[in-house]
Amino acid sequence: MYNSRLEPLRPMTPFISTFRSALLLALLTAGTASATSYVMVQDDDLHRQAAVVARVEVLTTSQAPTAGTPATDYIVLVERLLKGDVSGTTIVVRVPGGVRADGLALWIDGAPAFESGDRALLFLVPRDDGTYGILHMMLGAFVERRLTGAPEGRPLAVRQLEGAVEVGRGGSGLRLARDWDDFESWLADRSAGRLRDRDYLVPEPSLESPEQFSNLIKYRGNPVRWFEFDDTRKVIWLVGRGSRKAKRAFRRAINAWNKDPDTCVEYRAKGRTSVTAGHSASDGVNAIVFDDPNNSIEGTFSCDGGGVIAAASVWYFLNPPLVQKVPSSKGKGRANVTLEADIVTNDGAACLISGKLKASEQVFGHELGHTLGLDHACGDDASGSCSTPAKLEALMRATFHEDGRGAELSAWDRKWLAKLY
Repeated sequence: MYNSRLEPLRPMTPFISTFRSALLLALLTAGTASATSYVMVQDDDLHRQAAVVARVEVLTTSQAPTAGTPATDYIVLVERLLKGDVSGTTIVVRVPGGVRADGLALWIDGAPAFESGDRALLFLVPRDDGTYGILHMMLGAFVERRLTGAPEGRPLAVRQLEGAVEVGRGGSGLRLARDWDDFESWLADRSAGRLRDRDYLVPEPSLESPEQFSNLIKYRGNPVRWFEFDDTRKVIWLVGRGSRKAKRAFRRAINAWNKDPDTCVEYRAKGRTSVTAGHSASDGVNAIVFDDPNNSIEGTFSCDGGGVIAAASVWYFLNPPLVQKVPSSKGKGRANVTLEADIVTNDGAACLISGKLKASEQVFGHELGHTLGLDHACGDDASGSCSTPAKLEALMRATFHEDGRGAELSAWDRKWLAKLY
Protein backbone atom coordinates (compact mmCIF):
# COMPACT_ATOMS: atom_id res chain seq x y z
CA MET A 1 0.00 0.00 0.00
CA TYR A 2 1.96 3.05 1.22
CA ASN A 3 4.63 1.00 2.94
CA SER A 4 8.25 1.91 2.33
CA ARG A 5 8.76 -1.85 2.38
CA LEU A 6 12.04 -2.32 4.15
CA GLU A 7 11.93 -5.87 2.97
CA PRO A 8 12.83 -7.71 6.19
CA LEU A 9 10.02 -5.80 7.87
CA ARG A 10 7.39 -6.43 5.27
CA PRO A 11 4.25 -7.12 7.26
CA MET A 12 2.50 -10.44 6.96
CA THR A 13 -0.65 -10.45 8.95
CA PRO A 14 -1.03 -10.04 12.67
CA PHE A 15 -4.46 -10.73 14.11
CA ILE A 16 -6.32 -7.45 14.57
CA SER A 17 -9.72 -5.89 13.26
CA THR A 18 -12.49 -3.35 13.51
CA PHE A 19 -15.67 -3.84 15.40
CA ARG A 20 -17.04 -3.36 18.89
CA SER A 21 -18.03 -6.15 21.22
CA ALA A 22 -21.61 -6.50 20.00
CA LEU A 23 -20.56 -7.35 16.46
CA LEU A 24 -17.52 -9.31 17.59
CA LEU A 25 -19.51 -11.50 19.94
CA ALA A 26 -22.19 -11.97 17.31
CA LEU A 27 -19.57 -13.19 14.86
CA LEU A 28 -18.06 -15.59 17.37
CA THR A 29 -21.23 -17.05 18.77
CA ALA A 30 -23.10 -17.41 15.47
CA GLY A 31 -22.63 -20.46 13.28
CA THR A 32 -21.08 -18.24 10.61
CA ALA A 33 -18.31 -16.88 12.82
CA SER A 34 -14.81 -16.01 11.71
CA ALA A 35 -11.75 -14.96 13.56
CA THR A 36 -9.32 -12.51 12.09
CA SER A 37 -5.92 -10.97 12.35
CA TYR A 38 -7.14 -7.84 14.00
CA VAL A 39 -10.09 -6.07 15.49
CA MET A 40 -9.83 -2.39 14.62
CA VAL A 41 -9.37 -0.05 17.55
CA GLN A 42 -11.56 3.04 17.40
CA ASP A 43 -9.80 6.39 17.18
CA ASP A 44 -11.09 7.59 20.56
CA ASP A 45 -9.73 4.41 22.18
CA LEU A 46 -6.36 4.86 20.48
CA HIS A 47 -6.21 8.40 21.83
CA ARG A 48 -7.22 7.30 25.33
CA GLN A 49 -4.75 4.38 25.51
CA ALA A 50 -1.72 6.20 24.07
CA ALA A 51 0.65 7.96 26.47
CA VAL A 52 1.82 10.20 23.63
CA VAL A 53 0.15 11.32 20.41
CA ALA A 54 2.37 13.31 18.08
CA ARG A 55 2.77 14.59 14.55
CA VAL A 56 6.30 13.68 13.54
CA GLU A 57 8.72 13.75 10.65
CA VAL A 58 10.95 10.70 10.18
CA LEU A 59 14.57 11.86 10.09
CA THR A 60 16.61 8.65 9.95
CA THR A 61 16.13 4.90 9.78
CA SER A 62 18.65 2.41 11.20
CA GLN A 63 18.99 -0.97 12.82
CA ALA A 64 18.63 -0.78 16.58
CA PRO A 65 22.00 -0.84 18.39
CA THR A 66 21.16 -3.90 20.43
CA ALA A 67 22.48 -7.44 20.60
CA GLY A 68 19.04 -8.75 21.42
CA THR A 69 15.92 -8.81 19.29
CA PRO A 70 16.43 -7.34 15.80
CA ALA A 71 14.60 -4.05 15.65
CA THR A 72 14.47 -0.90 13.55
CA ASP A 73 14.94 2.55 15.04
CA TYR A 74 13.30 5.64 13.59
CA ILE A 75 14.61 8.96 14.87
CA VAL A 76 11.69 11.33 14.50
CA LEU A 77 11.28 15.06 14.94
CA VAL A 78 8.25 15.89 17.06
CA GLU A 79 6.60 18.64 15.04
CA ARG A 80 3.52 18.89 17.23
CA LEU A 81 2.71 17.19 20.50
CA LEU A 82 -0.99 16.38 20.58
CA LYS A 83 -1.04 14.47 23.88
CA GLY A 84 1.44 13.69 26.63
CA ASP A 85 5.04 14.78 27.12
CA VAL A 86 8.40 13.79 25.64
CA SER A 87 11.93 14.81 26.54
CA GLY A 88 13.43 16.82 23.71
CA THR A 89 12.33 17.57 20.19
CA THR A 90 13.50 14.24 18.79
CA ILE A 91 12.65 10.75 20.04
CA VAL A 92 13.45 7.18 18.97
CA VAL A 93 10.51 5.07 17.83
CA ARG A 94 11.58 1.41 17.93
CA VAL A 95 9.70 -1.12 15.79
CA PRO A 96 10.39 -4.83 16.39
CA GLY A 97 11.78 -6.66 13.37
CA GLY A 98 14.74 -5.84 11.19
CA VAL A 99 18.35 -6.94 10.74
CA ARG A 100 20.81 -7.28 13.60
CA ALA A 101 24.51 -6.45 13.16
CA ASP A 102 25.40 -10.14 12.83
CA GLY A 103 22.92 -10.55 9.96
CA LEU A 104 20.13 -12.26 11.88
CA ALA A 105 16.85 -10.94 10.47
CA LEU A 106 13.44 -11.00 12.10
CA TRP A 107 10.30 -10.40 10.09
CA ILE A 108 7.18 -9.67 12.16
CA ASP A 109 3.88 -9.40 10.43
CA GLY A 110 2.11 -6.13 11.00
CA ALA A 111 5.22 -4.15 11.87
CA PRO A 112 4.89 -0.68 10.30
CA ALA A 113 7.76 0.73 8.24
CA PHE A 114 8.70 4.28 7.32
CA GLU A 115 11.13 6.16 5.10
CA SER A 116 13.16 9.24 5.89
CA GLY A 117 11.03 12.28 5.15
CA ASP A 118 7.73 10.60 5.98
CA ARG A 119 5.33 12.58 8.14
CA ALA A 120 3.16 10.56 10.47
CA LEU A 121 0.62 10.81 13.26
CA LEU A 122 1.77 8.27 15.86
CA PHE A 123 0.08 6.85 18.96
CA LEU A 124 2.95 5.91 21.26
CA VAL A 125 3.80 4.22 24.54
CA PRO A 126 7.14 4.74 26.35
CA ARG A 127 9.50 1.82 26.88
CA ASP A 128 11.92 1.20 29.72
CA ASP A 129 14.93 1.68 27.42
CA GLY A 130 13.93 5.27 26.62
CA THR A 131 12.48 4.50 23.20
CA TYR A 132 8.83 4.58 22.18
CA GLY A 133 6.67 1.79 20.76
CA ILE A 134 3.69 2.17 18.44
CA LEU A 135 0.40 1.27 20.10
CA HIS A 136 -1.32 -1.73 18.48
CA MET A 137 1.39 -2.03 15.79
CA MET A 138 0.22 -0.59 12.47
CA LEU A 139 -3.12 0.49 13.91
CA GLY A 140 -1.40 3.28 15.83
CA ALA A 141 0.51 4.73 12.88
CA PHE A 142 -0.92 7.03 10.20
CA VAL A 143 1.31 8.25 7.37
CA GLU A 144 0.63 11.41 5.37
CA ARG A 145 -0.09 10.66 1.72
CA ARG A 146 -1.32 12.81 -1.16
CA LEU A 147 -3.30 10.46 -3.35
CA THR A 148 -5.02 10.78 -6.68
CA GLY A 149 -8.74 10.86 -6.03
CA ALA A 150 -8.49 12.39 -2.56
CA PRO A 151 -11.03 15.16 -1.93
CA GLU A 152 -9.65 18.42 -3.37
CA GLY A 153 -6.19 16.88 -3.41
CA ARG A 154 -5.92 17.25 0.37
CA PRO A 155 -3.40 15.06 2.23
CA LEU A 156 -4.78 11.94 3.91
CA ALA A 157 -3.70 10.11 7.05
CA VAL A 158 -3.52 6.43 6.07
CA ARG A 159 -2.55 3.23 7.83
CA GLN A 160 -0.21 0.60 6.39
CA LEU A 161 -2.67 -2.30 6.28
CA GLU A 162 -1.28 -4.47 3.50
CA GLY A 163 -0.43 -7.26 5.88
CA ALA A 164 -3.49 -6.99 8.10
CA VAL A 165 -6.63 -9.09 8.21
CA GLU A 166 -9.85 -7.47 9.34
CA VAL A 167 -13.01 -9.06 10.72
CA GLY A 168 -16.38 -8.32 9.25
CA ARG A 169 -15.53 -6.59 5.98
CA GLY A 170 -16.10 -9.68 3.84
CA GLY A 171 -13.34 -8.78 1.42
CA SER A 172 -15.05 -5.81 -0.19
CA GLY A 173 -16.15 -3.41 2.54
CA LEU A 174 -15.56 0.30 2.17
CA ARG A 175 -12.52 1.49 4.07
CA LEU A 176 -12.45 5.08 5.26
CA ALA A 177 -9.40 7.32 5.27
CA ARG A 178 -8.81 10.42 7.37
CA ASP A 179 -8.32 13.95 6.17
CA TRP A 180 -4.89 14.75 7.61
CA ASP A 181 -5.58 18.29 8.83
CA ASP A 182 -9.05 17.53 10.18
CA PHE A 183 -7.86 14.37 11.97
CA GLU A 184 -5.00 16.25 13.62
CA SER A 185 -7.42 18.97 14.70
CA TRP A 186 -9.81 16.36 16.11
CA LEU A 187 -7.00 14.79 18.16
CA ALA A 188 -5.92 18.17 19.52
CA ASP A 189 -9.51 18.98 20.49
CA ARG A 190 -9.89 15.63 22.22
CA SER A 191 -6.75 16.22 24.26
CA ALA A 192 -8.19 19.58 25.30
CA GLY A 193 -11.42 17.93 26.38
CA ARG A 194 -13.43 19.21 23.43
CA LEU A 195 -15.40 16.25 22.07
CA ARG A 196 -16.81 16.34 18.57
CA ASP A 197 -18.01 14.02 15.83
CA ARG A 198 -15.51 12.20 13.61
CA ASP A 199 -15.91 14.72 10.82
CA TYR A 200 -12.50 13.90 9.35
CA LEU A 201 -13.48 10.58 7.71
CA VAL A 202 -13.46 10.43 3.90
CA PRO A 203 -13.72 7.53 1.40
CA GLU A 204 -10.27 6.12 0.75
CA PRO A 205 -9.14 6.29 -2.90
CA SER A 206 -7.94 3.09 -4.53
CA LEU A 207 -4.29 2.53 -3.71
CA GLU A 208 -3.57 -0.55 -5.79
CA SER A 209 -0.18 -0.52 -7.45
CA PRO A 210 0.06 -1.02 -11.21
CA GLU A 211 3.01 -3.32 -10.56
CA GLN A 212 2.69 -7.10 -10.69
CA PHE A 213 1.33 -8.42 -7.42
CA SER A 214 3.41 -10.97 -5.57
CA ASN A 215 1.81 -13.73 -3.55
CA LEU A 216 5.02 -15.02 -1.97
CA ILE A 217 7.07 -13.42 0.77
CA LYS A 218 10.37 -12.36 -0.78
CA TYR A 219 13.66 -10.75 0.13
CA ARG A 220 16.05 -9.54 -2.58
CA GLY A 221 13.90 -11.27 -5.15
CA ASN A 222 14.07 -14.69 -3.52
CA PRO A 223 11.19 -16.34 -1.65
CA VAL A 224 11.51 -17.56 1.93
CA ARG A 225 10.98 -21.26 2.58
CA TRP A 226 11.78 -24.25 4.78
CA PHE A 227 14.28 -26.73 3.29
CA GLU A 228 13.72 -29.49 5.87
CA PHE A 229 10.71 -30.81 3.95
CA ASP A 230 12.85 -31.66 0.91
CA ASP A 231 14.65 -34.35 2.91
CA THR A 232 11.39 -35.71 4.36
CA ARG A 233 12.21 -34.03 7.66
CA LYS A 234 9.51 -32.46 9.78
CA VAL A 235 9.41 -28.92 11.14
CA ILE A 236 8.44 -29.25 14.79
CA TRP A 237 6.19 -26.75 16.56
CA LEU A 238 5.83 -26.62 20.31
CA VAL A 239 2.77 -25.23 22.02
CA GLY A 240 3.05 -22.87 24.96
CA ARG A 241 0.80 -22.72 27.96
CA GLY A 242 -2.73 -21.75 27.00
CA SER A 243 -6.28 -22.98 26.76
CA ARG A 244 -7.03 -26.49 25.55
CA LYS A 245 -9.34 -25.13 22.86
CA ALA A 246 -6.60 -22.88 21.47
CA LYS A 247 -4.12 -25.77 21.38
CA ARG A 248 -6.65 -27.99 19.63
CA ALA A 249 -7.33 -25.28 17.06
CA PHE A 250 -3.60 -24.88 16.41
CA ARG A 251 -3.14 -28.59 15.76
CA ARG A 252 -6.08 -28.59 13.35
CA ALA A 253 -4.59 -25.62 11.53
CA ILE A 254 -1.29 -27.47 11.13
CA ASN A 255 -3.07 -30.53 9.76
CA ALA A 256 -4.80 -28.41 7.11
CA TRP A 257 -1.44 -27.56 5.53
CA ASN A 258 -0.04 -31.07 5.98
CA LYS A 259 -2.98 -32.67 4.15
CA ASP A 260 -2.18 -31.07 0.79
CA PRO A 261 -1.37 -34.14 -1.37
CA ASP A 262 0.83 -32.33 -3.90
CA THR A 263 3.39 -30.78 -1.56
CA CYS A 264 5.93 -32.03 0.96
CA VAL A 265 4.91 -29.80 3.87
CA GLU A 266 5.22 -31.61 7.18
CA TYR A 267 4.55 -29.44 10.20
CA ARG A 268 4.18 -31.23 13.53
CA ALA A 269 2.85 -29.99 16.87
CA LYS A 270 4.90 -32.29 19.04
CA GLY A 271 4.22 -31.18 22.57
CA ARG A 272 4.05 -28.46 25.15
CA THR A 273 6.82 -26.06 26.07
CA SER A 274 7.56 -23.55 28.80
CA VAL A 275 9.66 -21.53 26.33
CA THR A 276 8.30 -18.01 26.04
CA ALA A 277 10.86 -16.24 23.84
CA GLY A 278 8.52 -15.75 20.87
CA HIS A 279 9.57 -12.63 18.93
CA SER A 280 12.02 -11.55 21.65
CA ALA A 281 14.83 -13.99 20.86
CA SER A 282 15.86 -16.64 18.36
CA ASP A 283 16.01 -19.76 20.50
CA GLY A 284 15.88 -22.46 17.83
CA VAL A 285 12.31 -23.37 18.81
CA ASN A 286 9.26 -22.93 16.61
CA ALA A 287 6.54 -22.13 19.09
CA ILE A 288 3.11 -20.64 19.50
CA VAL A 289 3.26 -18.52 22.65
CA PHE A 290 0.12 -17.26 24.33
CA ASP A 291 -0.57 -13.95 26.13
CA ASP A 292 2.48 -12.01 24.83
CA PRO A 293 4.72 -12.65 27.87
CA ASN A 294 7.50 -10.34 26.62
CA ASN A 295 5.28 -7.41 25.62
CA SER A 296 6.38 -7.64 21.99
CA ILE A 297 2.96 -6.34 20.92
CA GLU A 298 2.27 -2.87 22.34
CA GLY A 299 -1.23 -2.61 23.74
CA THR A 300 -3.67 -5.18 25.10
CA PHE A 301 -6.38 -6.89 23.08
CA SER A 302 -9.95 -6.41 24.24
CA CYS A 303 -13.04 -8.16 22.95
CA ASP A 304 -14.81 -4.87 23.64
CA GLY A 305 -12.31 -2.45 22.11
CA GLY A 306 -10.20 -4.52 19.71
CA GLY A 307 -6.46 -4.57 19.07
CA VAL A 308 -3.87 -7.06 17.87
CA ILE A 309 -4.92 -10.67 18.31
CA ALA A 310 -1.73 -12.44 17.22
CA ALA A 311 1.40 -11.91 15.12
CA ALA A 312 3.70 -14.32 13.31
CA SER A 313 7.43 -13.92 12.83
CA VAL A 314 10.08 -15.57 10.66
CA TRP A 315 13.83 -15.62 11.37
CA TYR A 316 16.55 -15.87 8.70
CA PHE A 317 20.13 -14.69 8.02
CA LEU A 318 21.01 -11.86 5.65
CA ASN A 319 24.71 -11.11 6.16
CA PRO A 320 25.79 -13.22 4.42
CA PRO A 321 22.41 -14.22 3.05
CA LEU A 322 21.59 -17.84 3.80
CA VAL A 323 20.24 -18.82 0.39
CA GLN A 324 19.94 -22.29 -1.11
CA LYS A 325 18.97 -23.68 -4.48
CA VAL A 326 15.44 -25.02 -4.59
CA PRO A 327 15.43 -28.75 -5.53
CA SER A 328 14.59 -29.17 -9.21
CA SER A 329 11.73 -31.48 -8.29
CA LYS A 330 10.12 -28.67 -6.30
CA GLY A 331 10.73 -25.61 -8.44
CA LYS A 332 13.35 -23.33 -9.91
CA GLY A 333 15.76 -20.72 -8.60
CA ARG A 334 16.93 -20.03 -5.09
CA ALA A 335 15.25 -19.22 -1.80
CA ASN A 336 16.12 -17.70 1.54
CA VAL A 337 16.36 -20.33 4.26
CA THR A 338 13.84 -20.07 7.09
CA LEU A 339 15.61 -20.73 10.39
CA GLU A 340 12.75 -20.40 12.83
CA ALA A 341 9.16 -19.19 13.11
CA ASP A 342 7.00 -18.10 16.01
CA ILE A 343 3.40 -17.07 16.60
CA VAL A 344 2.55 -14.89 19.59
CA THR A 345 -1.00 -14.21 20.73
CA ASN A 346 -1.64 -10.92 22.47
CA ASP A 347 -2.45 -10.56 26.14
CA GLY A 348 -6.19 -10.35 26.47
CA ALA A 349 -6.79 -12.32 23.26
CA ALA A 350 -7.96 -15.39 25.18
CA CYS A 351 -11.46 -13.91 25.18
CA LEU A 352 -11.42 -14.43 21.41
CA ILE A 353 -9.25 -17.43 20.61
CA SER A 354 -10.59 -19.59 23.44
CA GLY A 355 -14.21 -18.96 22.56
CA LYS A 356 -14.70 -20.56 19.17
CA LEU A 357 -12.73 -23.51 17.78
CA LYS A 358 -13.27 -22.80 14.07
CA ALA A 359 -12.54 -19.11 14.51
CA SER A 360 -9.20 -19.80 16.21
CA GLU A 361 -8.41 -22.53 13.67
CA GLN A 362 -8.75 -20.07 10.80
CA VAL A 363 -6.64 -17.46 12.62
CA PHE A 364 -3.82 -19.93 13.24
CA GLY A 365 -4.09 -21.47 9.77
CA HIS A 366 -3.66 -18.09 8.13
CA GLU A 367 -0.61 -17.26 10.26
CA LEU A 368 0.94 -20.67 9.57
CA GLY A 369 0.56 -19.96 5.85
CA HIS A 370 2.74 -16.89 6.31
CA THR A 371 5.37 -18.92 8.18
CA LEU A 372 5.43 -21.25 5.16
CA GLY A 373 6.27 -18.29 2.90
CA LEU A 374 2.87 -17.37 1.43
CA ASP A 375 1.69 -13.79 1.25
CA HIS A 376 -1.91 -12.68 0.77
CA ALA A 377 -3.96 -14.02 -2.10
CA CYS A 378 -5.95 -10.79 -2.42
CA GLY A 379 -7.88 -8.22 -0.46
CA ASP A 380 -5.29 -5.56 0.31
CA ASP A 381 -3.43 -3.02 -1.76
CA ALA A 382 -0.30 -5.16 -1.99
CA SER A 383 -2.10 -8.23 -3.36
CA GLY A 384 -4.92 -6.71 -5.42
CA SER A 385 -8.62 -7.32 -5.48
CA CYS A 386 -10.35 -10.66 -4.91
CA SER A 387 -11.38 -10.83 -8.55
CA THR A 388 -11.67 -14.60 -9.03
CA PRO A 389 -13.56 -17.37 -7.19
CA ALA A 390 -10.22 -19.05 -6.38
CA LYS A 391 -8.94 -15.93 -4.62
CA LEU A 392 -12.21 -15.37 -2.82
CA GLU A 393 -12.06 -18.88 -1.35
CA ALA A 394 -8.41 -18.67 -0.26
CA LEU A 395 -7.44 -19.11 3.36
CA MET A 396 -4.67 -16.60 2.62
CA ARG A 397 -6.91 -13.79 1.41
CA ALA A 398 -6.56 -10.60 3.45
CA THR A 399 -10.07 -10.81 4.92
CA PHE A 400 -11.36 -13.77 6.81
CA HIS A 401 -14.26 -16.00 5.86
CA GLU A 402 -17.35 -15.70 7.98
CA ASP A 403 -18.91 -19.11 7.37
CA GLY A 404 -17.18 -21.09 10.11
CA ARG A 405 -15.00 -23.12 7.73
CA GLY A 406 -11.86 -23.02 9.88
CA ALA A 407 -8.45 -23.64 8.31
CA GLU A 408 -9.54 -24.93 4.91
CA LEU A 409 -7.17 -24.69 1.92
CA SER A 410 -8.53 -23.58 -1.43
CA ALA A 411 -7.21 -24.23 -4.92
CA TRP A 412 -5.35 -20.92 -4.69
CA ASP A 413 -3.62 -21.88 -1.44
CA ARG A 414 -2.55 -25.24 -2.88
CA LYS A 415 -1.35 -23.69 -6.14
CA TRP A 416 0.96 -21.19 -4.45
CA LEU A 417 2.11 -23.68 -1.83
CA ALA A 418 3.21 -25.91 -4.73
CA LYS A 419 5.34 -23.06 -6.09
CA LEU A 420 7.46 -23.32 -2.93
CA TYR A 421 7.21 -27.00 -1.97
